[in-house]
Amino acid sequence: MTAQTEVALALADGVGVLLLRGAAPSGPLRERLATVARRSGCAVVVAGEWPGARVRLRVESRVWSGLGAGRGRLRARRMVVVAGGRGAAARECRVGLLLPDEQGAVRTAEAPAVVSEAPVQPVTAGRGSLVVV
Repeated sequence: MTAQTEVALALADGVGVLLLRGAAPSGPLRERLATVARRSGCAVVVAGEWPGARVRLRVESRVWSGLGAGRGRLRARRMVVVAGGRGAAARECRVGLLLPDEQGAVRTAEAPAVVSEAPVQPVTAGRGSLVVV
C-alpha cells in the first residue's frame, strides 16, 4: 500500500469530501477506499479515471466572456457539464453553468451564448473529467 493510499483511507474516515488526483489504486485498495468512504458518509471526487465509479462528470464545452475586440477582462466562464454513470445516474444529464457569472457566483446558464467566433474545443476525458465514487 502506498503512502498516498494510506492517507486517503485515513482521511475518508474523517472528512465529508475527499478530492483525489492521479492514478487510481489497484482494485482491492480502490474497493477498500470506497467501503471506508461509504461507511463514513464521505464523498470521494476523483480528477481522472476511476474504474467502477457511480457517477462521471465531464466538461463538454467551455467558453470565456468579457473580452471585446482583443481587450478587456475575463468576466464569466460558461460551461456545459455532462453527468452520467451507473444506476440512477445511467441516463446522461447536461446542464449549462456559469463558473463564475459576472458577479462571481455559480449559477445555471439557460442557453449557451456565442461570445467568440473561435471554435470551442471539448475537454478530453482524461484531463477534464471528475468521477464520483
